[in-house]
Amino acid sequence: MGFFYLDKMQKPTKAFAELPAEQQTELIDGVFQHYRNSGFPFVKSDKYSVLKEYHTFMKYDDSNVIQNNVIGQVILGLAMCWAYMPHHWSVSCNGKKTPMDIFNDDVLLKSFIKKLFKMRPVICDSSFRSFIKLFSGVQCVSNFRPVAASALYKYFLPQGGTAYDMSSGFGGRLFGAIKAGVSYIGTDPSERTYEGLLRIVKDFGGNLPITIFNKGSEELELPAESVDFAFTSPPYFNCESYSEDAGQSCVRYITQESWRISFLQETFARVFSALKSGTFMAINIANVPSYKNLEDHAVETAKYCGFALVKVMKLALSNPKLRQNKSNWDYKYEPVFIFKKPGSVLQNIGGANIKKRKPCGFFDLKGGCHMIMKIK
Repeated sequence: MGFFYLDKMQKPTKAFAELPAEQQTELIDGVFQHYRNSGFPFVKSDKYSVLKEYHTFMKYDDSNVIQNNVIGQVILGLAMCWAYMPHHWSVSCNGKKTPMDIFNDDVLLKSFIKKLFKMRPVICDSSFRSFIKLFSGVQCVSNFRPVAASALYKYFLPQGGTAYDMSSGFGGRLFGAIKAGVSYIGTDPSERTYEGLLRIVKDFGGNLPITIFNKGSEELELPAESVDFAFTSPPYFNCESYSEDAGQSCVRYITQESWRISFLQETFARVFSALKSGTFMAINIANVPSYKNLEDHAVETAKYCGFALVKVMKLALSNPKLRQNKSNWDYKYEPVFIFKKPGSVLQNIGGANIKKRKPCGFFDLKGGCHMIMKIK
């Protein structure tokens, strides 16, 4: 699309608020009509459009992302995840409006465009996507940072080890596994999310051994002692309504207790069986308004299944509400609970493998996926 300037394709000379009301309305209507004609500005999803970010992502040095039990914030790689998951714009969080709710409402869309002009003299698809998530009353689903995921795999996995992601979600941990060059097993009950994951594997998986299942983690039984590291950020109960698929945990288990026992406990029990003795499970989960003691219950449930809590790491996340000034952002933090299955530790914990690991390298555009399984 073109860029919308305050004075119609010329470099702006006045702030939007200083323009006559008629000119403000004309600019708002112009942008509004553009998006009504062209539709929501989704991130381009063909692999050639994603290549530039992918190569930068693959070259990024993640050896210092984890320091003093804090997992640093690096947003590189998120855009390429969203390119494969356009439906995430319609996922409801905490009962608030979604970006698509704003886009589909004429009055709300014009109100958003007006606010966007006040913050940005130029509107393009990128700024539109970034700021509609911050519009009043909106909450957008988040994604695990791919660089952080890569750092965690290298921190906990031995060379040639297999990782299991019990809630693959929107591909952040999958892309992290590709960057780290590890064997990856993932599962997700959402059909649309599953299809997006398969496209990521097809375009970027190369020859890595990657298996994706289309079912809930509480139903997936992997061979005993077959996994070297389990790592996910599971649903936060019903905080995010990822889909209406029958296998979605918040659809199947509508109360806290039924969700904790039938989903979370069942998942942890199956992970305990699949993990090799002495290896680890990392769980990123946090309290939410609909489940205020979710963190405590997750820890208690893991211990009930046989795990020992060995440490709690902190995941740094950007928070615009805590912004200090125009150049610096403060962070909020979520816990990442590190559990151990009893037994001798099979690899050094603390990042000993990060610098030793061989890089995955870049994929061949003509290459395909080594292993994909579709299991209903």
